[in-house]
Amino acid sequence: TPVFVAIAAFIVLNMFRKLTITKDGILYRGRLSTQQIPFAAIKGYRFFQGQMVLEPLTTAYSPMVIIYSDHKHADELQLWVQKRFKDLNAADLQAAHLQLLQDESLGASKQERKHTHKQAKKIAVIYNVLGIIAAFVYLFFKDAFSSVVLMLIPLIGIALLYTNKGIIKFYSDSSRSIHAQVYPGIILSSGFVFVHSLKNYQILQEQQLFIPALVIAGIIMLLLYKRGINRAAGTVKMQLLFMLMASLLYAVACTREINCRFDNSAVKIYTTKVIRSYVAKERAGQSFRFVLDTIAAKTSTTNIVVSYQLYSRFGVGDTLPVFVKQGSLQIQWYWLE
Repeated sequence: TPVFVAIAAFIVLNMFRKLTITKDGILYRGRLSTQQIPFAAIKGYRFFQGQMVLEPLTTAYSPMVIIYSDHKHADELQLWVQKRFKDLNAADLQAAHLQLLQDESLGASKQERKHTHKQAKKIAVIYNVLGIIAAFVYLFFKDAFSSVVLMLIPLIGIALLYTNKGIIKFYSDSSRSIHAQVYPGIILSSGFVFVHSLKNYQILQEQQLFIPALVIAGIIMLLLYKRGINRAAGTVKMQLLFMLMASLLYAVACTREINCRFDNSAVKIYTTKVIRSYVAKERAGQSFRFVLDTIAAKTSTTNIVVSYQLYSRFGVGDTLPVFVKQGSLQIQWYWLE
């Protein structure tokens, strides 16, 4: 199968990964390519999550990314690199601290600038901790207030990017950047509001969510990118990926919450038949499921998780009522009783 082929290819490629240190430079044979760089051309090194990056002095050479964590002499290799080359993360961090002390927008004196920086980092920590806790707690409530709180928490994180003189960014790496970060609070709270919306609302035709969700995602992504990108922390592609993930999670969840929670339309009752009922075994246990015939304007079948009470009351061929509302965004949603 394709999965086994991919696993086998990964194993084979890793078997051919090899690092060689010569008297003049370093030769690294990676999974798909081979790189060589002379010692004299190496500007310095960075360590990041099991990877060692050797950056060149000029564009004549490409950065050499070495997966050193699984090397049999990883500790000796790390120590040798640290003694031989410049720590670029430490150099960047020192330069950033000096620049901070000279930034007059942070205060009239060096002491005030240090205080402004310290306060911004404290605010970011408080947001990440309290935001995640609050989002987790309100995940288990179904009232309108909990929906509003869950939707506000990611927006508060975005607001911090614009109200702390550029000190707070979406992501930061403390080994090379002095900025504070809010991505744990934004991503996790966006994830919680997403789970909350999935758990509480059933959308009749999910494709109708796409356009409003994409508009919201685009706005959130633009806000995050404009003030959230932290180039001093590197890994810009990874930052963009996490921003996109948070934007999409929040956008889909926000669309569902606004459409269903704040829907004042009248309830319409339809009937449908149970085509199939079964118990699905999952990692978290088991779930009771119905495959339902057409509902209202939806012409295809619907596979839905139901409570044990409903599962025990209705069987294949039975007719059951479906409660449908129009939705505040004109996206029909429903529930069973």
